[in-house]
Amino acid sequence: MFYVGITSVADTADPAAAGLALGATAYDVRRWSSGTLPTLAYQGTIYEAARARYDALARHGYSVLMVDSRAVPRRTDMVDVHRIDFGEDGLGARGSEGPRLRYGAISLVLHVTVKGSVTRLVRDKDISPSGMRNTPMVERQHVERTPQSEQLLFIMPYGDDPPWVLSEKTAQFLGLGAAMQRAAAQNFVTTLNLLRQHAPGATFDARFASQPILLAPAPPTLAGATPESSRVEVLAHLLRLAHRGTARMPYRQSGLRGDEGEP
Repeated sequence: MFYVGITSVADTADPAAAGLALGATAYDVRRWSSGTLPTLAYQGTIYEAARARYDALARHGYSVLMVDSRAVPRRTDMVDVHRIDFGEDGLGARGSEGPRLRYGAISLVLHVTVKGSVTRLVRDKDISPSGMRNTPMVERQHVERTPQSEQLLFIMPYGDDPPWVLSEKTAQFLGLGAAMQRAAAQNFVTTLNLLRQHAPGATFDARFASQPILLAPAPPTLAGATPESSRVEVLAHLLRLAHRGTARMPYRQSGLRGDEGEP
């Protein structure tokens, strides 16, 4: 799977010309770049189609990145910060034991809110509405969708080391000591504030905290197949690449050039 992400839009961007080059409309191009950046302008399995969209957008004032899903770290490949520990030598993912990350090695911290839903099939038994005595029970089934929301921190080291990820729902906050609260949401905020104190050289990005990433239900995966990257994983990876290209400049004002993300 290939993804093309728009990371910034120049004042000189020409959606009409970009659309014309792609056989699309200016409205289509504006829709691809609307909302909180980065946005996905293409996702599909055809490299030539992804490259054509990348080239057309780049020529007409859009800063874009193109990535192959095989290069996108999945949450299962990231370091899960299960028992956070703020030690003198760095951040711990499993208390004082296990992997550690030096505070000076933290390049970027992404605060992300993810919203989605859990779908399940519910089976109930009820009396058939026939009005007859001794009516047998009939089985009915319906789909229930339960909304879910989760706050995440993606802690990105310099270089190509895998990201660290902390989930508000699954992390244990005993390492906060006296600062620990009862509510997970409060502990999540405390953790974020402590990270700011311990890693002052890192960039903290909360663009997707107040504008949640909406996830559609994942399609079923064939047995033995590798599941595709989720939207949150792709957007986090694009932000990491964009940060590498604009480490000394505001991300909204600079184009992305160089080896990272170039087809």
